[in-house]
Amino acid sequence: MLLVKTYLDKSTIHGVGVFAGEFIPKGTLVWKFDPLIDIILNPEQVGGMPEAAKEFVLSHSVPYPYGADNYCMTLDNSQYINHSSEHNLQPDSEGDRALIDIPAGIELTVDYFLEDHRTTEADIS
Repeated sequence: MLLVKTYLDKSTIHGVGVFAGEFIPKGTLVWKFDPLIDIILNPEQVGGMPEAAKEFVLSHSVPYPYGADNYCMTLDNSQYINHSSEHNLQPDSEGDRALIDIPAGIELTVDYFLEDHRTTEADIS
């Protein structure tokens, strides 16, 4: 669940992105898991889905806790956070934190390789 104001807009990275709707100070917890808005699916559940649903889950989920063999689907804007090697969010034991001060209007990004051991370079190209 996102803990800061955000909005969706066209991304220069990939399609749609999540943008800061307010100034986010360095160290702020930006996202944390909340079972009321985030859903955990196991590989068997995803494997049994129709192909279109499976593709959606695979492209819009991350493992939670990080490194787990599951798929965390979020019901808020966080499912549109894009990858960047120069990311401004960093996963930790509580969720994702701002690595730097993030001005309003800046796209929120993570390094997918830090969050999902299943991600390969081909997945983000």
